[in-house]
Amino acid sequence: MGCYILADIKEDKHNTYICCKHNHYLETYNINDAAEFNSILAANNVLHNNVKNVEGKYKPVEKSTIEVPKFIDFPKVVSLEEENLQVPKGDYYNKTLDNPSYTINRNLPHNLEYFINLVKDMADCLEVISGSIEENKNTVKEKDKATLDIIHFMEFVDLNASDGFKTYKKLQEIRQERRNSKDIIALVSILSDFGITSEKLTSLSQVLTDNFYERTYTPREVDLFAEFCKGD
Repeated sequence: MGCYILADIKEDKHNTYICCKHNHYLETYNINDAAEFNSILAANNVLHNNVKNVEGKYKPVEKSTIEVPKFIDFPKVVSLEEENLQVPKGDYYNKTLDNPSYTINRNLPHNLEYFINLVKDMADCLEVISGSIEENKNTVKEKDKATLDIIHFMEFVDLNASDGFKTYKKLQEIRQERRNSKDIIALVSILSDFGITSEKLTSLSQVLTDNFYERTYTPREVDLFAEFCKGD
């Protein structure tokens, strides 16, 4: 079974491919960064469902059939214009730029990677909680009404020990549900007072990812550095 990639084959300039970086499908000039699929069906599924604003210029191609020179002056960044997303720079040297640079993707220390993932998880969690504020406010109102109903029921009806205990347990259940909703509302309010929102946590997660997962070096001796990167 062949290995397929999504490619836009050009005759007059570099081919472009679809890669997957940080859960985003983006364009890249580097075939080594291209996302690989075990079937045309899998490649087409990603093309139709995950890749936006390329308007049919990409198609599944068997990777082994594409001829790529051993060394290519890859452009530094390619972007999907409508998505305003940029491909993280690959592990290559680029001598076509006025200020050439060399960028590598790092394997982070466990504690640093854990912290970045924790920030992202907190952002996702807070987004869900913040989206439920109105629902929790309505729950508080409903439980307040239910509390009044039970209190008036207790006022008007003489209960034996068994029914009295059942009524107590029902009132306890209602008050605990009300407290849970109030705690969620209070949590979001406290975080907001400190300026902590899901949007800011998401931005922080992206900044951390951009700053720590990649390292870029600008060589002092450009031509010599180019020779190192070409290899034999």
